Amino acid sequence: MRTKPEHRARNAASPSPSASDHRLTRTRKGVSAPLSRILVLLIVLSFHASCTDKGIVTDAERAAVHQYSRYTFDPASSLVSRITDAPDFVLSYLREMDSREDYHSYKPDRRELRRIRQSLAALPPLTASVLRERLLGMYFIRNFMGGGLTDWVVDSSGGMYVFMVFNPESLRKSISSWLTYRENSCFKDDGSDTIITVSGGKRYSGFTYVLLHESTHAVDYVTHVTPYVEEGLRKTGHPRSTPFIDGIWKELRKPLERYDFPLRSSLTFYGLKDPAIPLSRAPELYRGLEQTPFASLYGSMSWAEDIAEFVFFHHLTRKLGQPYVIRVSRKGKLLYTRQPMNSPLLIERAATIQHFYR
Repeated sequence: MRTKPEHRARNAASPSPSASDHRLTRTRKGVSAPLSRILVLLIVLSFHASCTDKGIVTDAERAAVHQYSRYTFDPASSLVSRITDAPDFVLSYLREMDSREDYHSYKPDRRELRRIRQSLAALPPLTASVLRERLLGMYFIRNFMGGGLTDWVVDSSGGMYVFMVFNPESLRKSISSWLTYRENSCFKDDGSDTIITVSGGKRYSGFTYVLLHESTHAVDYVTHVTPYVEEGLRKTGHPRSTPFIDGIWKELRKPLERYDFPLRSSLTFYGLKDPAIPLSRAPELYRGLEQTPFASLYGSMSWAEDIAEFVFFHHLTRKLGQPYVIRVSRKGKLLYTRQPMNSPLLIERAATIQHFYR
């Protein structure tokens, strides 16, 4: 997920909870569904107030993106039909967030829609279920910085929903070329002729990666695979720990000391900040990553990105049968190669995400 500056609906009243609503909300440990909704609503309202105090949400237009009543939503609609132009208030929010006036809605063509359908069909069962019940819209935005973004929306009963933003460029690249582009954006060119490539196979588009990564954030928002997805939602009565982060993460962006490694805190991607790590230090960085249970450098930045990356690469390799190989070479000489999902640390950790397949 694109990091927001701080972490970053039917038009009528909220519908009564369905059986699926209760199934999803019951995953919140130790809290009944009705009580959890009340807690979420109270804390989300508190979040709006605290953001206003800090100048993060300065007017109603910016806060509107989190209000379910501003959206038109039919949970019986197909996921593809939810690909629409971004509402004006969402587009304004994105433009202001990134200081980009060149953001405009994009309509995928027929070939791109086939790739979208292929990617949607490849989702894990839990992920597909959450999107059907909680995804308000899918918005493709020209010139969007990064691959995608998932943001939360809350209804009058405290029910959590999401909308998703995508960079249409991911539809035009293979999954391997997109992952290679993403990985290289972490490094600054130091003239060392170092080349990093990531192989994710030839079957899927880059959008498959972006969709599964972002939709895992959606699952996290709704079912709390991690305690909270972003700092602003920290006080929502979520559990202090969950099986996925237990024994690995101390805070949202701080792993336990044994799983930290040099240069991790300098990671940045997609040109959102100027990269600080020279390409020549890539082998060193990846060897540090080897000693951790993180699926990728991107996943080591926070527990929210950890779950999104872990689910994606587990699904890619174990369920879709595609490779995941990192290679670093210099002047034609292979300096480093690794298949991260074969690490015993990652294999053991896979037990914590099996609910995605039930």
